[in-house]
Amino acid sequence: GEAIWSGHIEVNPPADTRLNREVTTSVPVGELVEDLRPGVYAMTAAAHNAMQEPEALATQWFLVSDLGLASFSGNDGLHALVRSLSSADAVAGTRRRLVALNDDILGEATTDAEGHARFEPGLLCGTGGNAPSVLVAEGPDGDYGFLDLTQTPFDLSDRGVTGRPAPQPLDV
Repeated sequence: GEAIWSGHIEVNPPADTRLNREVTTSVPVGELVEDLRPGVYAMTAAAHNAMQEPEALATQWFLVSDLGLASFSGNDGLHALVRSLSSADAVAGTRRRLVALNDDILGEATTDAEGHARFEPGLLCGTGGNAPSVLVAEGPDGDYGFLDLTQTPFDLSDRGVTGRPAPQPLDV
């Protein structure tokens, strides 16, 4: 990594001036850094009168990307979809990597014209450090994104979108 900006941000005090109150301040990153390229960034901050200890830094990471990632799994493996967030068009030629908890690459695929790539079902069977954890995408133009597979997916079943029951071994 490298430092891309350093400076001071004015924090607006809340209307409630009691001490030890949480304050949320927006940092206009797009205005501060002219050429913000795709990637993962970490922002650290400390009060100007704070002790200079690393653990005293407030830290927030964020991702800059135009790649919208989605995945779903079925009997035929893991399907990975990529669309542009700015246009909603499918992004072809995106290199996808399925990464395990221990950072081993379980499989690689490239998206087709519809922004689709598929990973074989056996790659999802690992346990412990070999369990799949992250789906990484690298666009042909250098864009970057990832999808954490260890987090609980959105459950929309309470919104009337459950669909039909999963098919049994025989489905007509």
